Amino acid sequence: MVVKATYDRSIQNIGNILLMEHVNVLVPDQQIAINFYISALGLTRDPYMMVGQDNLWANAGKQQFHLPTRG
Repeated sequence: MVVKATYDRSIQNIGNILLMEHVNVLVPDQQIAINFYISALGLTRDPYMMVGQDNLWANAGKQQFHLPTRG
């Protein structure tokens, strides 16, 4: 008798990630980043931190995306 091994994904531990507080993503162009993260996804721009031409901080609930322009 041959027993085929099966993998039960319901018992898999995925690490219990609750949130990713800060995510840094280099972007080639700030205007494209604003159009995507703010206009398309509906995230809010952080009005107090890193305001400027070369960096965007976008808030999504407790998560925050730091989007500096690639130098």
